[in-house]
Amino acid sequence: MLEAMKPERHWRQAGLTLVELLIGVAIGLLLITGATSLFLSNLDSSRRLLLEARLNQNIRSAAELITRDLRRAGYWDQAVATLGSHTTNPHQHIISDTHSVTYSFTPPSGQSDFRFSLVDNRLRLSIGGGTAQDVTDPTMAKVTGFTISFSGSDLDIGTQNIPALPERVQCLVTRRYDISIEAEAPSDPSVKRQLQTSVRVRNDFVGLCP
Repeated sequence: MLEAMKPERHWRQAGLTLVELLIGVAIGLLLITGATSLFLSNLDSSRRLLLEARLNQNIRSAAELITRDLRRAGYWDQAVATLGSHTTNPHQHIISDTHSVTYSFTPPSGQSDFRFSLVDNRLRLSIGGGTAQDVTDPTMAKVTGFTISFSGSDLDIGTQNIPALPERVQCLVTRRYDISIEAEAPSDPSVKRQLQTSVRVRNDFVGLCP
């Protein structure tokens, strides 16, 4: 009878069951995986933005250098002094092909020949026939394309008294060059950029009409 009068004991759970623990671990892993994936995605986006900025800046600087220099092509400091003497401007010819452009003008340094070309995925500049120097940084830009196309218009400036060719007509040719540069990041070929620009040569070509 004494045992029957003893109060009942209610057992309360202290801690987690194995199932609850496993569910908690699984939820925690899912959260960590999601956070890690988001972090890696943001890190990759930041890396691509940095590569794109460096690539774009590198080829833009090269394009500005080419257009600024090519604009001066054909300048001759004796043009006014020899006016009317039928002396030919030695710098008036510009030679361009698919991947290079060669021209000259009278610079202060005395070196007059300039050549921009694509060599080994790099834009290079040669001055006075000397050793070519890199215009683009190969660690930031791998140049895959460099094209220069000519466009101009002929203007008849009338018959001139040219020795041995008195009946021919001279033309003034305005010269414009469209430049396209394609490049990719050396460390990530998926990061690509293409830049297009044009330059109007200040010194027009004067010669015989075809």
